[in-house]
Amino acid sequence: MNPGDGVAGRAVLAFLGAAFGIISVMLMGVRGGPLLVPTAAGTGGTSLFHVFGYVGLFFSLVLILRVIIAITREGI
Repeated sequence: MNPGDGVAGRAVLAFLGAAFGIISVMLMGVRGGPLLVPTAAGTGGTSLFHVFGYVGLFFSLVLILRVIIAITREGI
C-alpha cells in the first residue's frame, strides 16, 4: 500500500496541489525581488520570485494531475 492510496491520501495531495498553486500565483504577483535575468535596458527582468512561482505552478499541476489520473483509473 502506497502513502497516496485511498481517499484521504488523494485529498491530501489535492490540498497540497491547491496550496502550491495559490502560493505560486502569489509569488508571481510580487513586484521586485532579486533579479535572476535582468533586461538589457535595466528596467526589469525575471525575478527569483517569478521563477519560484513558475516552478511551484508546475509542481501544483503535477500533484493535481496525479490525483485526477488516480481517480479516473480506480474511481473514488
